[in-house]
Amino acid sequence: MTMNTPENRRRRQRSDRLRQLYEARTLPIDEENVAEGASQPLEPVLLQNEKQQKPQFTAPQLPYEAFEPNEEPQPPKPPLFSDAYSHYTPNEPEQIPTPKLPDEMDEPGAVSKALPKPEQLSANLSAYYRMAGVQQTAADKQAYPAAPSAVNNGTNWLEQLHDEPEQQPAAPLNVYRPREVDWGQAEQRENGESRVGYQVEEEQDKPRRRRRKHHILRLLIAVFILALLAAGIYFYQKPLGELIASITGQPAATEALYTAVTTPAPIRGYDAATEVQISQKSSAAISQISGSLKMERYIVTETAVVTRNARADGLYDFYLFSATDGKLLAYYEAMEANGMIPLAQGGFYLSQSPYLITDSGSAMIRTAEMERLVGESLVLHPLINGWAIVSNENGTLQNYVNASGQLLSQLWFSKAYPMTGEKTLAYVDTGNLVDTDARYGLYVADAQGTAEKWRESASMSDVVATACGMVYFDSGELYLLNQLDAPLLSTSEVKVYVDCDAMVVRDSLSGKYGLFVHGEQHYDFTYDSIEPVSSDIVWDVQRREGTGGTAELYYVSGASYPQPLSHYFLLKTGDTEEYVALSSSSNCPMIVE
Repeated sequence: MTMNTPENRRRRQRSDRLRQLYEARTLPIDEENVAEGASQPLEPVLLQNEKQQKPQFTAPQLPYEAFEPNEEPQPPKPPLFSDAYSHYTPNEPEQIPTPKLPDEMDEPGAVSKALPKPEQLSANLSAYYRMAGVQQTAADKQAYPAAPSAVNNGTNWLEQLHDEPEQQPAAPLNVYRPREVDWGQAEQRENGESRVGYQVEEEQDKPRRRRRKHHILRLLIAVFILALLAAGIYFYQKPLGELIASITGQPAATEALYTAVTTPAPIRGYDAATEVQISQKSSAAISQISGSLKMERYIVTETAVVTRNARADGLYDFYLFSATDGKLLAYYEAMEANGMIPLAQGGFYLSQSPYLITDSGSAMIRTAEMERLVGESLVLHPLINGWAIVSNENGTLQNYVNASGQLLSQLWFSKAYPMTGEKTLAYVDTGNLVDTDARYGLYVADAQGTAEKWRESASMSDVVATACGMVYFDSGELYLLNQLDAPLLSTSEVKVYVDCDAMVVRDSLSGKYGLFVHGEQHYDFTYDSIEPVSSDIVWDVQRREGTGGTAELYYVSGASYPQPLSHYFLLKTGDTEEYVALSSSSNCPMIVE
């Protein structure tokens, strides 16, 4: 039961007033009941029982131009009926009589005695003239003929409404606007109820926020379901495929999606160096000088270009050109195929006199003065780590000379080993015939140009091989030239890779192999084999036998300049394979003879 409080009474009056406005909007206007120049009172309207019959909404009989739904509140317009009602202000509860609703009547179907008066309809109704479903088309304009005029001084009251000038109201109007034009029909379709009139509500943001929350909740639920499906497919894809295969007798279609077939990349044997390109100007000049002679481009450096021509006797003629302008600098004939090689310090080595030449083709070292000291003609060997071995033709007298022509020692050695590392060894024949065990002195020479005596020996066969800062003796002892106090170990097999400054050593006790680089052990004795990866690179080998073991010296042969920057080695332990890349000491050929 609803309590009769002032607040409830005001709400009931507002609802009754709005319903009267709606009924007045839908009342048919009969031309016969409206007299020209005067306003007639409205006829009573029978309120039907809403439980028995649904109201029939009819289109408003108004001009199309007057339909302006949902416009913003406008300033008050002149009175619609007469000046007698101009003092009326809408939405004033104390000035509007309270009509009885059908629910409040004593008997069902009774006619309400409280009918709306003209002053109750003086509010601006333009916001409610547009019914739901009305389309703004030209056909609609013809479907609704002009409404009969309510005469006021002989003019149409709508035209008077728009033609008269606007007046500022004494107080702002309290006009209610619906949120949507067609809300009444939508509510009736949803609830299935029939109501007379309509409802006006204030706009609120709360339902919109609630709908937004519902959308976010549905989105989160959808994402959670998709995540569960993805996880199930990921963890159960194999059992699912097996189930499909067992039922259909064919492999599941998903198996092809998750099976990746890749072709294994070939194992690289080395990292190639970038070749030096020759300019077009130099190439044209070299071609012009060569003429009809068939030239093979052999060596190209930053400063020089070397070509060679095959002779009928199997030897080669070499031509040295300038890389800048293609000018011919020198010519050498009748040499082996590799009789001319580039040097890491610059220049070239020839297998004939003058042996060491600069990039311009001039002799690097003058041997005339040294030949007078020795009394014999001398032969130069390639420069390695800044020093080249100089010897007589028989090789009984040897020494070290740098690019400036300075000798390393005043003593001439009976046998010298190339300076492949920072240090090397050389024998001196003392001529002591009384103490034969001390006839030869073993000296350690370094790249700084010093030589010191290390030990005495009865012969020059004690040293099987020395390279990369290590020496292997006939007894099987292996020494580091930086640590001469005691042998590093005893072994029966060593393999020296001169281009990489590396040595593979076999342990005498376990028979396993270890790897030393630059005189330091980088891999322990745990491998069954350590060898270079097979490739198009050719490794020449010099095998030297000793009483306690064998030494093998490997160096790259036949590779064009520039040689690889690094070489790959394969380390095997049972079925396990491991690859390691060792950098080259130089991209120039290394000759250890």
